[in-house]
Amino acid sequence: MQWGIDHEDEARRAYSAAKEIMVDRVGFAIHPTIERSGASPDGLVCEDGCLEIKCPDTDTHIEYILGGVIPEDYEPQMMWEMACAERAWCDFVSFDPRLGRRHELFIKRLERNEQRIAEITDKVLEFIFEADAIIARLNEINPPIVEPERVVEPVDPELYIQDSDIPAWAREMGAV
Repeated sequence: MQWGIDHEDEARRAYSAAKEIMVDRVGFAIHPTIERSGASPDGLVCEDGCLEIKCPDTDTHIEYILGGVIPEDYEPQMMWEMACAERAWCDFVSFDPRLGRRHELFIKRLERNEQRIAEITDKVLEFIFEADAIIARLNEINPPIVEPERVVEPVDPELYIQDSDIPAWAREMGAV
């Protein structure tokens, strides 16, 4: 995993150069209609695309190239990223610079599929509902802690330092 983190920026630059387009970085795309949900694509491309970058080990990268398809494990993630970022397509990028320029990059586009996004949306809503039920149950078991009101006692003015108690040298130096 650390390999992927360490090489993601390099992969983004390689993709940008190969496609001759700019890639905008994005932190988190909040779903336009579902509260508390979102996704984090690895980049936004043009007006209607996004990017999902993987930097796997060399054997896996070669499998992706030879297979010529987006690994099915990443399809739901990419569809959800398109839904959240309101994009029409997502490019899957596998990157391994250990193979040299000729074989370091595998790019495959996934087009938006509204039916598939609707299926994923149902699962996301189900998850949020289940999470809310668990949180409600936890709150029943452990109700919120009510802090007692803080009572502020009046302070005796005799406890304050009076101007007459401040040495002249401290006033001259601006210490008070």
